[in-house]
Amino acid sequence: AERGVTRTRVLVASHASRYVSLFLPGPASDFLGAEVRVGTGRADLAWSHPTHGVWFDEIKTWRHAGMAWDGATHDQIGRYIEAGRTTFGDRFTGVRLVVTGHTRDSVHIDAHGEVTPLMRSTLAPRALVMVGAA
Repeated sequence: AERGVTRTRVLVASHASRYVSLFLPGPASDFLGAEVRVGTGRADLAWSHPTHGVWFDEIKTWRHAGMAWDGATHDQIGRYIEAGRTTFGDRFTGVRLVVTGHTRDSVHIDAHGEVTPLMRSTLAPRALVMVGAA
């Protein structure tokens, strides 16, 4: 049993480290909270940036390349986009679906539902760490 607990702790630390080292927004972003109530669910993390607006990070630990969204994830993202638009209006810029188990599968779903690979989107980590980024 202890081996299982140790393995779980290592996995959690690994995924958390990956998020912090690859996806954490820079100092210009304000952390709005964790497990933030949005509509009928809770977004993992919520952020605000003076030029990039407000977005939610939904973190998944999928480990297989090209993992397709299941119906529950698709519905979850749709609810978060609707709630974000209702709550934040034009300041809401969407959801970053951050896949810590296979980072290249991470995407940005904008406020209108358009999906873009995260690293090529307006909410790419490199855009959020640059001071004064627009």
